[in-house]
Amino acid sequence: MSNTGLRAPACGTLWASLTDRQQTSNMKNILIISLLISQTILSFGQVVKTTKKKVDTQEGTATFYVLASNDTVKHGEYQIKAYTGNRVLLKGTYSNNKKVGLWTEQYYGKLYTGPKATGHYDNDIKTEDWTYFDYEGDTVLIYNWTDNRVVFSKLCATDTDKYTVIEDGKENKLKLDCPPTCATGREYFLYQFTREIGEHADLFNKVGDSLYKLETKISITIDKNSSVTEISYSTDEKKELKEIIEKFVNSYKWIAGKKDGQNVTTKFEFPINQSFQF
Repeated sequence: MSNTGLRAPACGTLWASLTDRQQTSNMKNILIISLLISQTILSFGQVVKTTKKKVDTQEGTATFYVLASNDTVKHGEYQIKAYTGNRVLLKGTYSNNKKVGLWTEQYYGKLYTGPKATGHYDNDIKTEDWTYFDYEGDTVLIYNWTDNRVVFSKLCATDTDKYTVIEDGKENKLKLDCPPTCATGREYFLYQFTREIGEHADLFNKVGDSLYKLETKISITIDKNSSVTEISYSTDEKKELKEIIEKFVNSYKWIAGKKDGQNVTTKFEFPINQSFQF
């Protein structure tokens, strides 16, 4: 009578099968380890190489880092140190030509002792609260750039000046709850204005053999929606200079004045008296 039942595999056959599985498992482990080593080598190979540069600016020497592969791309710490003294006027960090992290600014000049502004950037965009200071170092404005709102304004409820308010086409001088200003505060704006517009002194009015002068009163009309609707001058200035001034003014974010808790159309006015000898 023949035996038709299942036979158990021979011992040698079973051992061979287990050995093959173990070898396959070992090969997989070796492959995984090899891949991990390769990834580690690649990650170390991705360290960004930079070179240090120095460039003279209007107020001081800028020291910063650029990509070794492209010297037009800033990457790393950036600072400007004043020509006179050891004050660091501007300090922050770039990542692939984009401002990131905390940035701090200082006013330049013997008369200015305090900071100018401090706040954070994310991918070259201002975020959260930025604090702006006057020339003595007092906080004049805190503006939240993420929410586009004023957190604090020193001028609200403390400014006793009267401002030109436009209602129904009529102008009246009134005291305001909060005067019109820009998101950086008026001191910051005026400081930057005199320095940047001063770079175009050749467009000022010539008053001598080599003397150029800008002496005027500039009026910026800011409507209820915080938009600049008009820029006027008390004197007749060159068209090219007006275009530069208007471009500068419109590069800032403005804040409407408030009266009785409501936004009103107002004028932000300031005198300018600059002269340069060439």
